[in-house]
Amino acid sequence: MVPSILRDLSPSSFNPQLVSIGPLHREDENVKAFEGQKISYLINLMSYIKSPQEEILESCMQKAYSVINKIKGCYIWTKAFTDSEIAEMMVMDACFMLGFMIEINSLLSENSYMGKQLQLGTIMHDLMLLENQIPLFFLDEMFQLTVMKLRSDISFIQLIKPVIVSNNFFKAKLKFDNVSFGTSDHFLSLLHQCYMPPDNIKKDYSTKIIHSAIDLDRAGVIFKPSEDPTWVMGIEVKQNRFPCLFWYWNRPTVTMPVLSVDDSIEFLIRNLIAYEQSFQTQGYVTSYSFAMNMLLKDVGANIDQTTTDPVPAPEEDHLNSSFNNDDPTGSLTDRVDDTDASSSSSDSPSQ
Repeated sequence: MVPSILRDLSPSSFNPQLVSIGPLHREDENVKAFEGQKISYLINLMSYIKSPQEEILESCMQKAYSVINKIKGCYIWTKAFTDSEIAEMMVMDACFMLGFMIEINSLLSENSYMGKQLQLGTIMHDLMLLENQIPLFFLDEMFQLTVMKLRSDISFIQLIKPVIVSNNFFKAKLKFDNVSFGTSDHFLSLLHQCYMPPDNIKKDYSTKIIHSAIDLDRAGVIFKPSEDPTWVMGIEVKQNRFPCLFWYWNRPTVTMPVLSVDDSIEFLIRNLIAYEQSFQTQGYVTSYSFAMNMLLKDVGANIDQTTTDPVPAPEEDHLNSSFNNDDPTGSLTDRVDDTDASSSSSDSPSQ
């Protein structure tokens, strides 16, 4: 579960908006209406397979019972459920997720997503919440019993990949080459794996002072986006060492990953940080967030200052030369009169 110190900062970042997965938010009022739609996904999934539906469901339930203790070990149970209720819950949620992912995967479905388009993004986001997960090992077991009978040439990672990719908040593509999952892994932990640095990148755990981007810019540091980063979250500093004469052309350069900023980025980062603080894993997303917070600490204040500063008033001498202080229109009137007089004299015939 999410630590209370993090949940209290933004409760809505950790609660599903539409669909509940697993036991933790099953009783939330806002997700109960979607339970009926889960049944539709389960029926559609079974209809794809050329086997009796009762037989498929029975095999799924038997598998759930056989790993029920492993499933129990993946959750902190806030409410008592019988083994039968847990098995039914897991099978229903797993089959819904598989049916949903078949519909959004062009390799498996010729038809477009059957639900409302506005629901699509919400479901994608709900599936990434830390408290709204299903163990990947069990989802894979259900995949073997259902989808593999439909398309044996599709791997489990290929099926779930669109959900992970759609929640990537960096422009750089995620790499799934070294991704694996164990008993306690889920969608969020899989995304977290994609954000881990490659083994060939040197890890530095020392604490260093990070100056704000404004201070670094004033000091001559250049900021550039990472075009093809080795590590999707990597921030690299390139320091060229040339004579001072060429300093302007060889200033330090900071290359950074490009973020895809939208409404979902806050809840994703909060859930990834909560995952890092709740499990024995490296806190790279936490470190990245801390670094970005330090870099941007003065930017907001600078923007506020820029937008609230009044427009500079014209210089006093310029005002006095255009307008008479006693009669704001006097000077202008005199100039108009002078112009008329000049025009009249130039238009009159010469003597």
